[in-house]
Amino acid sequence: MRPFAHRLLIAALPLSLLGAAVSHASEVELPNTMAWTAYGTNSSGYAQAVAIGNMLQNKYDSSVRILPGDNDVSRMTPLKQGRVDLCACGIASYYGAEGVMMFADRDWGPQPLRVITTSTASFGLSLAVAGDLDVETPPI
Repeated sequence: MRPFAHRLLIAALPLSLLGAAVSHASEVELPNTMAWTAYGTNSSGYAQAVAIGNMLQNKYDSSVRILPGDNDVSRMTPLKQGRVDLCACGIASYYGAEGVMMFADRDWGPQPLRVITTSTASFGLSLAVAGDLDVETPPI
């Protein structure tokens, strides 16, 4: 299994490209399969993760396996353990990075996370990567 930080960098690349026009799909190399966590199956966050996964499958032949979670801790645990590449986790990314709220524990926070994209809509979806990647802006 690849190191945690390397796996997160791989997930950060396709998601950062979503906001930019990609003219040469052949220049992007993604793993055959990625694993992400997201909100429950009846949520807008899950639907968005599925839509992004479908685009990655169609455009880059990279499948995304989405593990739904009922709460912030259940979505962040597989990320912390290195079992998934990315957490579509909303406000939990901030709480985990700051080590506050349910992540105010020595075993949980602060976590070295980087938010790679976020939404200001009513559902507060964001994506985070490991803080030791030196990712400050999405690569374009």
